[in-house]
Amino acid sequence: MAVSSIEIAHAMPGRVRLELPRSMLAPERRAGIAASLESEPGVTGHRFNVAGRSLVIEHRAGLKVRRLVGMVERAPARQPTAEVKKGRPSRHVRSLSALAAGGAMAMLGQPLAVPLIGMGAVPIFRRAVKRLRGRKVGVDALDATAMTITVLTGQWLTAAVIGALVEGGELLRDLTASRSRRELGALMSHESATCWKVTDGRRVAVKVAAIRAGDRLMVGSGDRVPVDATVVRGRAIVDERVLTGEPMPVPRSRGDSLYAMTVVTDGELVVEASGTAADSRAGRIMAFLERAPIGETRMADHARKIADRFVLPVMGAAAVVYALTGNASRAASVLIFDLATGIRVAAPTTMLASLIASAREGILIKGAAAMEKLAAIDTIVFDKTGTLTMGQPKVTEVMAFNGLSKSELI
Repeated sequence: MAVSSIEIAHAMPGRVRLELPRSMLAPERRAGIAASLESEPGVTGHRFNVAGRSLVIEHRAGLKVRRLVGMVERAPARQPTAEVKKGRPSRHVRSLSALAAGGAMAMLGQPLAVPLIGMGAVPIFRRAVKRLRGRKVGVDALDATAMTITVLTGQWLTAAVIGALVEGGELLRDLTASRSRRELGALMSHESATCWKVTDGRRVAVKVAAIRAGDRLMVGSGDRVPVDATVVRGRAIVDERVLTGEPMPVPRSRGDSLYAMTVVTDGELVVEASGTAADSRAGRIMAFLERAPIGETRMADHARKIADRFVLPVMGAAAVVYALTGNASRAASVLIFDLATGIRVAAPTTMLASLIASAREGILIKGAAAMEKLAAIDTIVFDKTGTLTMGQPKVTEVMAFNGLSKSELI
């Protein structure tokens, strides 16, 4: 049954499962839909299944399904509410804040600018010292030296700008990487969700993260299997495309294995958990993605190596300029020369944006290095046909025998 672009996949008293178009699964649309449903007194609960492209709504009797569909369809996009993390803000944010304050003090000619710029430059100096301890001179040494010279010569605003440019680039990389991990994790991570645990014959809602091996769980139509498990009772049709790539749902009954992140499309099962969510196949995939150096590329690494080779020559050139002119400002201008800055920021940002786009299309890529290697690939081997097919068979040719015409056979 379809209403506009939303399809009512399953409905029963007090509960409805809607299949949503991909455009409604973007974080901004989900946030708007959630806010709209939460404002309706008759709605008692809801949960999205991004991988299964569905939305389950639990509601009180008397609330018509068509009204719910209309609310979902008309819900405006809104900025998702960011989770507030405990602890101090990111080191790059602290650094930029100090540099901004130092720059403001510098424009006012206040000596307070010096300690503020010093606080903001701490990450730059730390990176430079770390490389020196490893008996290497990196590009951060150029930035640190340039900032030191400009501060000592009274050019406080210049020092603040140099530091802000360097730390701004680092912050941009971190923010893009963080967003990419969130997008990738949205396809697989579900430990904060709830599921039904069977205890003494009763269903109790518990967090997926609290499930342990041996726990008995109930999953019904539209529910996502929370952990790898074995069917104890019941029959159901399960959509496993998120893990196997096969578009056709498969029947599951007593004794069969179920995998976390798969979706029950029809029926109801009582299952026994094989382990925790982190121990599941989907959990291991998520851990693998978390450990991957998501933004590193061979091109960026090569650029850093070339830039590092130029550090000592650039310092030598700055020394020559100072010897010839006696002008520390001109020497500092030479020190700002950094071959890697553009690629160091642009390469990871571009790659991470591509990873985000791929994740939204349901394609998980380990990291930027793996994506970079795609340019050199001329042959791809697929081990499952479901990766390539849409699961919608069509007639391509009709062959008739025994004197029958094609039209008669059809």
